[in-house]
Amino acid sequence: MGHTDYTLPNFSLRALAVWRRNFLVWRKLAIPSLLGNLADPMIYLFGLGYGLGGLLPQVAGVTYIAEFKAYPHRAGQLGPAPPQPACGEAGGIPQQ
Repeated sequence: MGHTDYTLPNFSLRALAVWRRNFLVWRKLAIPSLLGNLADPMIYLFGLGYGLGGLLPQVAGVTYIAEFKAYPHRAGQLGPAPPQPACGEAGGIPQQ
């Protein structure tokens, strides 16, 4: 078996031109990309919150949007799943 040489290749100044081009493209597209990624969920949030909220009936005299606004810290959070009983325990998968 021959000896494999794992040294880095010689640096070429052409690599700077490629890096500069990639950086300029990234700089041009970074802000629109960030704005789009932030605006898209907000459109769905407002559309479903106000649009769907207007169609749903009041529950115990409270509208959907009032209930949604009452818990701003939970908006968009599902939270951890509740623990499930194991097989054979009460409420779990019945044993055969």
